[in-house]
Amino acid sequence: MCVSGKSRGWIGPVAFTSAALMLLASTSATAEPVRITVDFRVSGDHDAGGTSPADPVHGRASAKGYFSIVTHVPAGGGKITDFERGLGADVISFSWAGSSWTSRTADVSALVFDPRGALVYWQIAGVTAGLGEISSGTAPDIYIDPFAFLYVTGRTMFQGSVTSTGMRGGAGVGTMPGSSHDPNPVPEPLPFALVASGLVALFSTPRLSRG
Repeated sequence: MCVSGKSRGWIGPVAFTSAALMLLASTSATAEPVRITVDFRVSGDHDAGGTSPADPVHGRASAKGYFSIVTHVPAGGGKITDFERGLGADVISFSWAGSSWTSRTADVSALVFDPRGALVYWQIAGVTAGLGEISSGTAPDIYIDPFAFLYVTGRTMFQGSVTSTGMRGGAGVGTMPGSSHDPNPVPEPLPFALVASGLVALFSTPRLSRG
């Protein structure tokens, strides 16, 4: 996903390694669809810094949300993306800054699975400016992934934070490694580290327009 119509900046400054690319090579999908539900908690932008001001109204707020989607998991791991139409989450529940986000106003735009079929990365976005970008001139809007929370209120874009994530259902591991719901939050060996760091660089740059 992109965040900058006029400027592009990295949220995560890590580049994909060849090993991570090999781990995420897309292959055929599994025969049976699975339901995956992701829980997350976010907090507002309360620290001025970088390109984002502090939010004087919602900067100290926090909120929980979740989405649920039925999908085919790529055999051997891989990614599923659709930044034009979305992946068709049938349930989205999230309220922020006076707006309630549902499957009518937001959608999942990317899912990435490790070789065991466990979900290791996801994105949801509001449809206001499109699932592929977020603009300070188009409000209200949101963008959320395991590493970033961007939101637009009025004519200002703020950069909050994601404080926890967890997963229910699906194949492989039942929770995202390192999440608040994981009983063993110790990071996995090198393969997962490569995948996770690469995902930051590959996906965490929504296209942002300040105008």
